[in-house]
Amino acid sequence: HVLRVDDRRAEEPPSFEEMRPDLVRFLTYQELQRLSDVLEERAEIRRFAGAISEESEPPAGVDDAAPEDDVIDEDDDGGDEDDD
Repeated sequence: HVLRVDDRRAEEPPSFEEMRPDLVRFLTYQELQRLSDVLEERAEIRRFAGAISEESEPPAGVDDAAPEDDVIDEDDDGGDEDDD
């Protein structure tokens, strides 16, 4: 294979304003993680044998199915009922 380079130019780095949302998100997450760590250090956490886990059965009477009125019709386009 032979490659020919016709032009070289450095890509402009994104401006601060373009990066601002990502920076805010990162710093917010970082601060929340720090706060979580501090609170966990100060808290008294007790774990019990046989505690509820993801594999545990739900309590009696709890149904995972969505109520009828929360079911979304995939064929519904969100418009009026009479689609003539």
